[in-house]
Amino acid sequence: MAERSSNEMQRNLSNILMKNHVLHAATGLGAAWLYTKFSGFRIVTLYLESFPTADLIKEIGFREGARGANAWMVIPKDKGVFQGSRLVEGLHCVHPVQAYLDLSGHPERAKEAAEYIRHELLTWDKNA
Repeated sequence: MAERSSNEMQRNLSNILMKNHVLHAATGLGAAWLYTKFSGFRIVTLYLESFPTADLIKEIGFREGARGANAWMVIPKDKGVFQGSRLVEGLHCVHPVQAYLDLSGHPERAKEAAEYIRHELLTWDKNA
């Protein structure tokens, strides 16, 4: 997808999905950014409730390809990934625990972002 920044792409994608009444939520580094402003990111990852229609894919401007991928639209096997999702800065975002878990399968600075989320947002007693 062609956008000036990943933040802009994430916001534009979310706005299009909201306009089309598609249940979605940001996860991965995009969610980490929304919650903590930890680090910039290149890949926008969104859970979608169901596979987008051809018209929606066209409206988004999505082109499938492996090289240079900057948007991952993921259809979860379990809709539980939406549990506890909320609006963060006007964008739907998975719960911090889900973002933390999802970061284990992401590139870039995902491991560092997961630790930062753990330290800043998941502060319950480690011995509990």
